[in-house]
Amino acid sequence: MEVGKAVGLDPIKIQYVPVTLEGRFDTVASGAVDIECGTSTMTLARMRKVDFTYTTFLDGGSLLVKKGSAIAGIPALVDETVAVIPGTTSATSLRAALAKSYVNAKVVEVKTHEEGISALEAGKVTAYASDRVLLIGLLVKSSTPELFAIAPEQFSYEPYAFAVRRNDAGFRLVANTALARLYRSADVMTIFNRWFGSLGAPTPVLIGMYLMNATPE
Repeated sequence: MEVGKAVGLDPIKIQYVPVTLEGRFDTVASGAVDIECGTSTMTLARMRKVDFTYTTFLDGGSLLVKKGSAIAGIPALVDETVAVIPGTTSATSLRAALAKSYVNAKVVEVKTHEEGISALEAGKVTAYASDRVLLIGLLVKSSTPELFAIAPEQFSYEPYAFAVRRNDAGFRLVANTALARLYRSADVMTIFNRWFGSLGAPTPVLIGMYLMNATPE
């Protein structure tokens, strides 16, 4: 809606384009899509290829394990096997956390979240690593959520944001204007409750993020 107003086309036709984990930023950089609205972590390395909007969510990497498992975090993965999707910040952060803690664990690469949770359920791996909110989503959709638990430790910091083309300050401003207006209104809580309300209230850190990005007109 904000884009339509900015270019004088209100309403504007929105076309949704599927992207892959590996190619999502290339798709933005090439101009094939204008904005990537997924669970993408904003990093300095990725900023060499794309720009990012204001932060949209704060998360961290964690481990999905079987219920009753003694694994509470990275230090407990000694000589264990952990699955992760390659090319994600979770994969990079996982390997860094293992190295920092001097933990010798076997990292198994899987293509999808479903493959990761299936490997865990079948006992092929001891844990599946991903962003905590994604792990929660897997449990919500699972037919057997009672079989799993999420380890209490978070091994990374994951600030989500929308990816846009580099050096397109005008479009990034339009996107940030829409986000800032959302954060200044009660609508942001309506959206949060729609998708995450069953999991409880937003954390104080997330509320702080909304306030910091509620840039005035």
